[in-house]
Amino acid sequence: MLKRIQAAGKSIVVDVPLEELEPFIERMRPEGLFLCLGVEPGQETAILQRVLRW
Repeated sequence: MLKRIQAAGKSIVVDVPLEELEPFIERMRPEGLFLCLGVEPGQETAILQRVLRW
């Protein structure tokens, strides 16, 4: 369903559990997405760097 919304040019706000981040990144394009992620202290830099490479 998210791919159809994205294909229609709509923006999406998605709450992604950290353990599902990689599969989500593999399946979706970054355009129009706003990700909400909960991470433990000290993980922020690594997660942000991964999302920026996307």
